[in-house]
Parts: sequence; C-alpha cells; structure tokens
Amino acid sequence: MAVSINRYDKFPEYFGDGTIDLDTDTFDIILMNSTHVFTATNTIKANISANEIPTGNGYTQGAETLASVTWVESSGVLTWDAADASWTASGGAIPTSGDCTDAVIYDETATAAVDALCYSIDFGQAESAGNGTDFNITFNASGIFTLT
Repeated sequence: MAVSINRYDKFPEYFGDGTIDLDTDTFDIILMNSTHVFTATNTIKANISANEIPTGNGYTQGAETLASVTWVESSGVLTWDAADASWTASGGAIPTSGDCTDAVIYDETATAAVDALCYSIDFGQAESAGNGTDFNITFNASGIFTLT
C-alpha cells in the first residue's frame, strides 16, 4: 500500500498567525499504533497521545526531535524539510508489541497551542523493526511539504 501524508486542519492557521514558526520551532515525530485514526480536527498532541507506541527497545515516547529542519524558498516554491528520522531496535522489536501504522509530526515549541499537530504519515500497512535493525522514516526528496 502507498504511504500518505495528511495535514491537521489547524496547521495552516497556526503557521499563518505565527503560533508555529517553521524556521525556529522544535518539531518532534512520534510513532503511532494501529488504533490511531487520523482525525483532521485534532489540534494538540494530547488528542492522540493514547495511541503512541510504548517506550521500549530503542523507542522513547515523544523524544525524537526532527534534525536539520529547513524552510527554503527557490523560484517561488517554499519547501519545508528535515533529516530522515530513525530509531534502532535494541533488545527486541520496535514496537515492543502490536503494530505501528503511522507517525505524527508536531510542534513542541508552540505556546498558544501546546504541542500543535502538523502532519500525520500513514504507512499504508503495519511496520516494525526487528532487534538490531533501524525503524526509518524517509521523507520525500522534495520535502515534507511545499507551498507554491
């Protein structure tokens, strides 16, 4: 199945009014279990936190910060991107039990909206990493999203 990325409804408002600053804020990515259902009207991490996979075997809840976040304009196209995310399974599989079907990017810095939700990535199927292997999220070469 195909991977899809979905935007939370409030993200454009938070971006437009400065609640979210794509240049300077800290963005985290978390892994979600199979009970997670993307709901565009969710606004903050607390709305979805019950569906994050448990801490264990190299994964820590809410602790993976996106590195090398960039917000760049080129020929009228604005691109937001970050380095790919990765967790190394150690002592067992990631997730420790059940399935992992999604990842969610949220803004850890946003003050008006605590941990404001940005994007949900639906893997299209259950994913896992066995002991000693990496659980990787590889972003599109064209960026996480673009504006034209």
